[in-house]
Amino acid sequence: MTYYKITRNELLTFLRSDLRLAALESGGVDNWVWYGDSQKEYINDYNNCNGTEAEDFDDIAEYELSMYEEINE
Repeated sequence: MTYYKITRNELLTFLRSDLRLAALESGGVDNWVWYGDSQKEYINDYNNCNGTEAEDFDDIAEYELSMYEEINE
């Protein structure tokens, strides 16, 4: 198993973001007309800023993960 080193503040940011997204989706934001379009726009903007060719958030997450230090135990 591979572990990654992150700071406490990064972990808190990830947890807050995950909780906020869960709350928004629970409230139905994922059914809004612009929901999918805004995700595509975000991915396009991300690619333009980072020189990547991500097709979805999984690709972006893999790219971002590559920037973290691996800790093998």
